[in-house]
Amino acid sequence: MVAQGGPGDAVLYFHGGHESATVVPAALLYVELGYCVISVSRPGYGLTDVGSVSPATFAVLVDEVRDSLGRGEFLAVVGTSFGGPQAVEYAGRFPGRARSLVLHSAAPSSRAYPDSIVERLGAPVLFHPRVERFTWRAISGLMRTAPGGFES
Repeated sequence: MVAQGGPGDAVLYFHGGHESATVVPAALLYVELGYCVISVSRPGYGLTDVGSVSPATFAVLVDEVRDSLGRGEFLAVVGTSFGGPQAVEYAGRFPGRARSLVLHSAAPSSRAYPDSIVERLGAPVLFHPRVERFTWRAISGLMRTAPGGFES
């Protein structure tokens, strides 16, 4: 769990597959607007263990973190990409904990993450805190090389 930003209202941020609690470029929008952003690494990201944790189970764990921080309510629950299902689950399970739900390019799924052997083995390596910046430099380089995408 990472808290960043100002003393304003708090936003609970569920990151996408390209982020972790310590690397949340999409959350910077909320920091720049003066909000306090609280983000938690989803299972298998950052320094968390990989395991099959459903959005429902994860929502309960995140709410325990909220309680330990002494937070009553969030201005918004935000989900980016694969953080979307967790944000929806949290907002639906705990409707009194957030005034709004914001989804950025949310990827819907009813399956727990990681749901494949590639995700289970690859994500902890490619997005480990010591490796992640190199992964994103490589992706950035590929995007500069082919800004229109890789069409066949």
